Amino acid sequence: MVRDARERRDRSADPRAHGRRGARSERHELSTARLGAVLGASAIISVGIIAGRIAGVARDVVLARTLGIGPDADVAVLVLSFPDLLTTVLVGGAVSAVVIPDFKAAQAAGGARRLFVRMIVLVGAATGLVALAAAVGAPLFVRALGPGLAESTAARAVPLFALAAAVFPLTALAAVTTGYLQATGRFGVPAAGTLIFNATLVAAVGLFVRPGALAAVAAGALAGASLRWLSQPVAALRIRDAPGALPRRARDLAGLARRYPEALGATSAIVLVPFAARTIASFGATGDVASLTYALRIVDFPLGSFITVGSVAALPHLAELVVAHRRGEAALLLADLLRVTAALTVPVTVALVAAAGPLAALLYGRGAAGPAAVEQIGSLAAVALLSLPAQGANAAFTAVYVADRRLGTAFVINALGLIAFAVVALVAGERAGPRGIAAAYVALHWTLALVYIVDLRRARGLALASDALPGIATAALVGAAVVLPFVLVLTMVALSPAPAVAVAAAGSIAGIAGALLVTYGRTPLRSWMF
Repeated sequence: MVRDARERRDRSADPRAHGRRGARSERHELSTARLGAVLGASAIISVGIIAGRIAGVARDVVLARTLGIGPDADVAVLVLSFPDLLTTVLVGGAVSAVVIPDFKAAQAAGGARRLFVRMIVLVGAATGLVALAAAVGAPLFVRALGPGLAESTAARAVPLFALAAAVFPLTALAAVTTGYLQATGRFGVPAAGTLIFNATLVAAVGLFVRPGALAAVAAGALAGASLRWLSQPVAALRIRDAPGALPRRARDLAGLARRYPEALGATSAIVLVPFAARTIASFGATGDVASLTYALRIVDFPLGSFITVGSVAALPHLAELVVAHRRGEAALLLADLLRVTAALTVPVTVALVAAAGPLAALLYGRGAAGPAAVEQIGSLAAVALLSLPAQGANAAFTAVYVADRRLGTAFVINALGLIAFAVVALVAGERAGPRGIAAAYVALHWTLALVYIVDLRRARGLALASDALPGIATAALVGAAVVLPFVLVLTMVALSPAPAVAVAAAGSIAGIAGALLVTYGRTPLRSWMF
């Protein structure tokens, strides 16, 4: 009887076994109130991410116009790499993935306020000691981040790095507070954190940084991190949350620390690749670090602003399907997610690759950056942008790993990928300069996509059905075909940077609309949204 029940459950879980009508009857539907809450939170987070990314681009634009791509720019980028790395590792998804379940459990037991206060005290004390050690060992950290920099350039970066080390405890405290706020349904203030940090840096760089005078770079990072965190306790104190039970025991808090590396591997580890790329670029010519940083910023904006939003929205639904062993429906959801990803990324990639030069000129063409520097930034961006479809797909695959709690496997895959990238990029960078590093960046993300597909099929049977591949290919081909006339305009007509970027943007929008229309027609997207 148990076997029969399992067979009936498995047959009903696969919508392909009973046709489309049966699939829709079996699909779990969110209540109107819950759907509104999910979409509202997603909208708030998306707006905050986009605003923060725009401020990040503005930060690099102001730096490029003030310092160009010379030694001063390399120093500034290296110093800012430390707070950027902390933001990626701590304020990114890894900390939230670890602390939010614990805050939720504490709320169920009567309240999470005491756990929050206990974590703030312990995290603040621990990271404060680490920051002090980092400040004392600043020369070693500078050499680790920029091993190829000239002695004089590295020496100038040391005191600035020591000052920027104070960002560490502030960023860690912001990460814990972000988890507490999100666990209680407050998304607005955490979503604005990156915007606050980058906007403060833009003001500091624009007002006070000049060639040879870079102290305001570190001071601006410290001020931005302070404002980001101080905006959050005010919101936390307004939460009506009971003190709850006594704080967790030490071994329970240590369990959070043990789970963090796995969560990091599944959500943020591969994001460390740009930082490794900058480190490798430091072995090249003066200005290579800055040029590669500015080029990758062009890639980062569309990637973080809207390409990965679908994966974030789909994660709770994937988790429900995987836990319920409804792998057939999970595979369909993954296929839908990949179709939408192809419809988004391929048109954007084709258009931006064609307009990479004008876009670089529009962003970085004024001020201290000369024509040769702008041309180099554009050529690097044109190569790195080819990774967008793979990065979008990898975000969908990562959501499956997180939903299935296979964080350790994701950590191993990403760690091996990071090591492989470092080796390949070192060789490619020596032979082809920063362009070789950008090519290694692209190869890494496409290789990871293939590894994810193979591993998911081997371990869980959650693979793309053969009938899903034509839909993905159709979305990609239609999107590219719609963009091609716009690309021809860019190649045949000499346009100034602003009109050229406008043509590329119009082509991207038309390509996305065409791909979605041909792929789905009047059929609403499946459960990736609902």
